[in-house]
Amino acid sequence: MRIVVGVVLSTIAAFATARVFVNRPTRVFIPFAFIVVLIVLARTYGVLTSVIGSAITAVIFARFMYPPLGTLGVDSEVAKANLGWMMLCAITISYLLFPPTKTNH
Repeated sequence: MRIVVGVVLSTIAAFATARVFVNRPTRVFIPFAFIVVLIVLARTYGVLTSVIGSAITAVIFARFMYPPLGTLGVDSEVAKANLGWMMLCAITISYLLFPPTKTNH
């Protein structure tokens, strides 16, 4: 249940971020700032939140923030690369900082 809450919060934050930065020239760098959001959510709700949240965030940014809007295609090679780096960094840093622990059931 905690993971679901984290993913929902990540999704809401991604939509809000996309809406705010859709017409700004600096939008290409937003994925790097969003890494912090994903890491904070991973700390609070678990590492899987960062994995799922980064994938959903990449889709939301591609569809609602980067031209051509409304598609999953991204015209800018830099924006495409930054989305990939966001996913890689958020997942890797989350696993390094908050490794999953085994629980005995």
